[in-house]
Amino acid sequence: EDLDALAGTIAFRHAKDDDMNTDEYIIVTASIDRIVLGHRPNLKDDIDLAGQVSWVGTSSMEINMVAKSSWTEEPWMSALFTFVALDRNTMKPAALHQLNPETEEEKHHFHLGMERNNRRKRLRKEKATTKIQSKRKGIFGMIELI
Repeated sequence: EDLDALAGTIAFRHAKDDDMNTDEYIIVTASIDRIVLGHRPNLKDDIDLAGQVSWVGTSSMEINMVAKSSWTEEPWMSALFTFVALDRNTMKPAALHQLNPETEEEKHHFHLGMERNNRRKRLRKEKATTKIQSKRKGIFGMIELI
C-alpha cells in the first residue's frame, strides 16, 4: 500500500507539467510487475522508500521502487509499477510528456522498461490471438458434430 502510494505520487509528479492541464486526466496503477525481496528486513531498522520514473511510453510509465534500511545503500526490495494516464472525461489513455534519460544508468533502466513494455504488448497480442483461435475451434467443433 505504501509502495503504491509513493509510486503514484512519483508518477503524478512526472505527469504534472506547466504545459499540461493535470486536472484533465488521472493517473491509475495499471500493474505491479514484480516485487523482489533480497532478504527480510529487520523490523527495528528505519526503512527508506524511494523511486523514480524509469520509462515513459505514450500514455503509460514505469516507476522503479526500492526499499533499503537507513544504515545501508543496498536495497533489500525492488518493485516495478506501471501507471497509465487517463483523460478524466473520456477515461481513455492520455498522452504523457516523454522522459529524457541522461546518465548511462538512466538509459539502461529506460531500455529495460521499453523491453518490458514490448514484451507485455506481445503477450497481450498472443493472448488475444489464442482466444480467437479457441473460439474458432469451438465453432468448428460444433459444426463437425452436426
